[in-house]
Amino acid sequence: MKSNEAPYDFSREGYLGIGHACFVCKDIEASLDFYCNKMGLKLIGIQNNDEGKPWLHYVRIADGVYLELIPDGEGENPNAGWKTARGFNHVCIETDNLIEDVETLRSRGVVIDIEPKTAADRNWQAWIMDPDGNKIELMMIDPDSPQAKA
Repeated sequence: MKSNEAPYDFSREGYLGIGHACFVCKDIEASLDFYCNKMGLKLIGIQNNDEGKPWLHYVRIADGVYLELIPDGEGENPNAGWKTARGFNHVCIETDNLIEDVETLRSRGVVIDIEPKTAADRNWQAWIMDPDGNKIELMMIDPDSPQAKA
């Protein structure tokens, strides 16, 4: 989403945006299948660790926006599901056609946890979860929303 105002008065000079989100995955193949085959994102590179094993998997969402997936996660995700646990809650991916994207995801076997609806901020949203229980909000910006007017 681009700002409608220019120049924007940042509270600190130099911040440009969120570079990426990183998820440590229990099963990297299941996560890559979800993000690449079901969501339609593209794996753009893999960085090996010091032992030469695949470690960082970079998945492109849009120009300059990507996810970093790390394999071999252990234990349970404390924020999995729709709990209100403190800490990281979800990642939001902006879309320009929410209904079409939801139908594509559904046709690829993705469970739509919360069907498309208008949220309190006037934006359209739907919710899904990745194989590790990370919540993903799909959002289509409404021109009258606070975000569009920022």
